[in-house]
Amino acid sequence: MSTHVISLCQDNLIGSFTQEAGSMLTIQSGDRLQFALLDASWGTGVSYQER
Repeated sequence: MSTHVISLCQDNLIGSFTQEAGSMLTIQSGDRLQFALLDASWGTGVSYQER
């Protein structure tokens, strides 16, 4: 079992669902995936709870 990490960086952002972008990762059953998400404004800034 492996843990795969997808970092939140410009190279990993596409902005739409498209078949033109190839797969960035292939995982096996039981593997773990760790990633961060952007907010609705494509930001990673201060959350609503922290304001």
